[in-house]
Amino acid sequence: MKFRTIVLAGIACAVAAPAWAGSGFYAGAGLGSQSPMSSGWKAPSLNQFGKYSLKRSNTFIADAGYKFSSGLRIELEGQFGQYDGHGITNDPLNLTSDLQGHVSQSTVYLNANYDFPIFSGLGGTIGAGAGSAWSNTRGSAFNGLAVMHGSDRAFAWQVGGGLTHRVLPNLDVQIDYRYQGAGSMTVTENGVGDLHLGGIKAQTVTLSARLYILP
Repeated sequence: MKFRTIVLAGIACAVAAPAWAGSGFYAGAGLGSQSPMSSGWKAPSLNQFGKYSLKRSNTFIADAGYKFSSGLRIELEGQFGQYDGHGITNDPLNLTSDLQGHVSQSTVYLNANYDFPIFSGLGGTIGAGAGSAWSNTRGSAFNGLAVMHGSDRAFAWQVGGGLTHRVLPNLDVQIDYRYQGAGSMTVTENGVGDLHLGGIKAQTVTLSARLYILP
């Protein structure tokens, strides 16, 4: 099923259902679509630098937390996505190449969210989170002259907001927008040494559900 269809179905459920579920412990899961922005790279040993870009990626999330009667939710959230390479430039040499391979990213956030009523049974949510991202890079460019590989960890953050609604007495659905970022990565380029890849920032739309276990 296409992600657009899933999103439209989520909106339809939100409009048709009553207000969101009450307080208590919950667990949730969802899927989304990430659109990454281009970033920079540099190879200090050769004094080379440029830009690289990645393709849009699907992403998967899972979370667990507690919602207070005030509407505050505190949760631990895990996210996984894999970006395929798109393009890369070497600015001093005025070169452009396709970027083959991928950057996979696993992230853990500690989030603070706030749910609030809007109108006609709709609820809104806003929130932010901070955590750590583990990235694994495998790629090549410039007809195989540049081969990059390695893993690294970096600080990660997100902010966002969306619509929340109840479809069952203990089940919420949510559609949201997130602006996410992870810090720079250091990987290895064959024959060159350290290659510093600038942090990845992405705009993400997710559709998720939360099941309240111990209200």
